[in-house]
Amino acid sequence: MKNFPSLRRLQMFEQLGRTLNFHQAAEEAGMAQPALSRGISQLEDELGFKLFERTTRSTNLTPAGQVLHHRVQQWLHEMERSFRECRQLAAGNREELLLGYSAQASYGSMSQKLFQFGMRHPHVSLNLQLLSSEAAYEELAAGAIHGAFVLHDADTLDKLHLEAVPIETQRVVALCSRHHPLAGDRMAKMAGLMQWGLAIGNEARWSIFRSKVFSVLEQNGIPIRIAYEADDTPLLLEAIAQSRHVGLFGEAIIHQLPSTVVAVPLDVAIDLPVCYALRPGARKSAQALAAFLSLG
Repeated sequence: MKNFPSLRRLQMFEQLGRTLNFHQAAEEAGMAQPALSRGISQLEDELGFKLFERTTRSTNLTPAGQVLHHRVQQWLHEMERSFRECRQLAAGNREELLLGYSAQASYGSMSQKLFQFGMRHPHVSLNLQLLSSEAAYEELAAGAIHGAFVLHDADTLDKLHLEAVPIETQRVVALCSRHHPLAGDRMAKMAGLMQWGLAIGNEARWSIFRSKVFSVLEQNGIPIRIAYEADDTPLLLEAIAQSRHVGLFGEAIIHQLPSTVVAVPLDVAIDLPVCYALRPGARKSAQALAAFLSLG
């Protein structure tokens, strides 16, 4: 690619990819709908591949568009955070607190707790970065972030000499397509899930989650048959929606599921403890957050 797409077109793509509605995205972008359509077409021409499948009734992201949309959202969020951080540093009147968080943690009470903390500590600027639990632990140990909401892993905490405050425990549920034979069941038998093939996050980014799930399966003598491995949650949900594979995830995601995916309780209990991790002797704002969270 000779020229990088313009920031404006990437913002238009993010807005349309999030709303999947040209009229709504155009209003959000503050432009006429034809101008938005031209911008998206120009972006597709620049990239050399289609981002959307469009009919008279619907607009949907292509598989390539789904991946790019997720990456663009992350990039735009990071750029916005960087601009905000630099403005505040230039003003010299606020303390930055950079926090990592995993997908599993984000669907739980994390947002509510951070909002409450922010209301009580208006001088602290909270900047969030989506990371896998594995990456968040490493970034925290390296000093790149000040704290992280992650799946609790005692071995990693001990190895990296980190501290942790318990946040909550989520029960693992089965995820399947709304057209799946399991979709109408009140409870799914774990022993029977593997006949459909397991859709799960890959080892590189989901090793802690996988170890907790697989250890329970092994304890119950249930063979593991992986049919699909995803790099991130949006791809995992799409794979589940478009196949007969069954996924596993923390129950907190239930209220955020797309209409194409449903959750079914399991007959075997698998618990995912979520914690806030930080380094010993971390900056005051990170310690203040830990103290706030420890109060429940």
